[in-house]
Amino acid sequence: MATTFLNPFTVEGNKSIAYEIIESLEEKVPDVIVIPLGAGPLLAGIWWGFKDLYKLGLIKNLPRLIGVQAEACSPIAKAFVESSIVQPWRKEYKTTASGIADSMDGYSAEGDLVIDIVKESRGFITTVTENEIKESVYALAQLEGIYAEPSGAVTVKAIQKMRAQGWIEPGDCVVSIVTGNGLKDNVSENKHDQSIPTVESYSELVSLIKKKQCISVNR
Repeated sequence: MATTFLNPFTVEGNKSIAYEIIESLEEKVPDVIVIPLGAGPLLAGIWWGFKDLYKLGLIKNLPRLIGVQAEACSPIAKAFVESSIVQPWRKEYKTTASGIADSMDGYSAEGDLVIDIVKESRGFITTVTENEIKESVYALAQLEGIYAEPSGAVTVKAIQKMRAQGWIEPGDCVVSIVTGNGLKDNVSENKHDQSIPTVESYSELVSLIKKKQCISVNR
């Protein structure tokens, strides 16, 4: 129940993400928020949180929302693109993003609600492939030091795709919602190199850090 609309406390609690975003950005409203999308209560809660702030006069505009589903199981994205109602996903599927793989069987109308919200925000719903999901996990780990589960990392590649398609423009303030720790669902496979890299000297370490442009180093 924690990740469906059956639990009203979860949906209301998700509103607090909107409040924290505004606090973190010092009351600036992001242009775009990219959100992992299963059944949709997370996306809905964030949107309703921003609408609460707007109604109270605490913000002057609302963000566009982009929902992201795994291509292998994407009933809401399919309906959005086809301008149809959401139908339960009947195809067999296998995806590393199991946390957002929701067939919507028995509650597909909730998907229609999510589509209405995304349209109201002037947003979009997209999908990512299995390779793109893995690339997102590795990019977060390598570039930001964030170990995310596949379901939470889908937003990274989605941002690149949406920018390429013109939905995100240069200069836009974009917030990526990363929802889960990698310890919950490890994407690593034996075929990948899992050797531990070594650094031979302090100067080599400094060179690597500067190359990543992540922190300054003072000896």
